[in-house]
Amino acid sequence: MRRRGALADREQLLLCLATAANQVSGTKAKLVALADTAVPALSDVCAINLLDGPLAPGVTPTAPIPTWRITAPTSPGVIGPPPGRPSLWTGGDPASAAVAAGRTVVFHYDADRPPPWAAAAGVHGAIRDGRVHCTAMVPVIVDGLVHAVMAFGAGPGRAAYGNDDLELFELIADQTAGRDAPGRPLRHRPQHRPHPAARHAHCSAARRRPRHRRALPPRRTRRGRRRLVRRVPPRHRRDRPGR
Repeated sequence: MRRRGALADREQLLLCLATAANQVSGTKAKLVALADTAVPALSDVCAINLLDGPLAPGVTPTAPIPTWRITAPTSPGVIGPPPGRPSLWTGGDPASAAVAAGRTVVFHYDADRPPPWAAAAGVHGAIRDGRVHCTAMVPVIVDGLVHAVMAFGAGPGRAAYGNDDLELFELIADQTAGRDAPGRPLRHRPQHRPHPAARHAHCSAARRRPRHRRALPPRRTRRGRRRLVRRVPPRHRRDRPGR
């Protein structure tokens, strides 16, 4: 049984996912790109469900939760939920559990006996006919609210998701939301280098500044303390008595 699809190397898989997400802009486009890349490398089916309204993570949501499935790519020979259709999560399902926990949750199924909420969610056929036996639901948190849930399904021939996979799903969620996990720089941020003309203009502006505005190096006083002395133009100097 294969563990994480065709890409056995974890770092290579992270690189492929990050590259796919960085080639597009916008959370919705990133979700679609990650779903297309995750199948069949990480899962046999990946359904992206957008919530009708954002929900607070870590709080049990009020059932039902209406969503819209924008995409659901599948591996060859695996039957998944139809994309472009609404879905309703009535409670006791992975979507509600992921929102309530604020993190990735894993559900296991018996393909011969789909759970009662599967029909309203539109995944009854994927579990019964597609033989999807395990689902990892990842909440997509943007600006502190859950805007979507990503469902990664394991079909026949793929082992159930373990702790290593859960960590990988959390990194995918961080990549989608625009956050970088500590020690896992998924996003490539090129260093900004100003244009040579801009650097030249900045240097020219610095040379045009009046000389009396430039600060001189600190000097030591009699008590040993350092103070900053500024150069004052002659016309602003006042005659002191005794001079």
